Amino acid sequence: MTNTCNIEDVYSAPSYSPPSVGQFLALFVNIFIHMFISFVAVYMSYMCFKLKLKKTAFHAWFCSIGYCCLMAEGMMTFYEGNVLTHPFDNYTKTTIHLILSAIGGLMGMIGSLQKFLEVKRHFTTFHGKIGLFSTCLCFFSFTSGIASLFIEEPKKVVHTMISLVVFIAGMWAQYTGYETSFFKRKVDVDMKLLFKFLVIVIVVLSCISPMKTMVMVLLSKF
Repeated sequence: MTNTCNIEDVYSAPSYSPPSVGQFLALFVNIFIHMFISFVAVYMSYMCFKLKLKKTAFHAWFCSIGYCCLMAEGMMTFYEGNVLTHPFDNYTKTTIHLILSAIGGLMGMIGSLQKFLEVKRHFTTFHGKIGLFSTCLCFFSFTSGIASLFIEEPKKVVHTMISLVVFIAGMWAQYTGYETSFFKRKVDVDMKLLFKFLVIVIVVLSCISPMKTMVMVLLSKF
């Protein structure tokens, strides 16, 4: 028995379409932000574990991993250019988002509370105040995230807005933390500037997906 192939079958077969410029750019940007997040995680882990996670090192590591790494990755879970979550369906992406955001928020709260309990006058600094603000909002972000699983789509915008505020506030605290005496003693000026730059890039690129989702939901109702 021989296999035959009609010329019509050849031309009717689905053809490969190369990725668009937008898709290629999204993939390119996403790869870089994963590299930036990994750099922050590895460097801060090395520095803080070298100090045996004592006192400020404990605070710095928990907040850095919680905000800069886990929460940032959680924010990008639904990003169409995310090479790590692209193969999964929406249900799995939602689960990954909840796990990363919950663990990241919890680590951020633990790191912040440790410092608040250790230093009585920590609230007098802007770094401490913005950190406390983010810590308090983490609870509301988590509860609104659970509620968004059972409510209508437009109301999920509230959770997205709260999450954005929490994440930006936490990263702002991270940014100001690089001006504290602890960080100045551990790294040189160039490394400090690099970390500030990375925080800004991570915030901007991580917020693309939730901002896009929020705008699309709002536009769909008008």
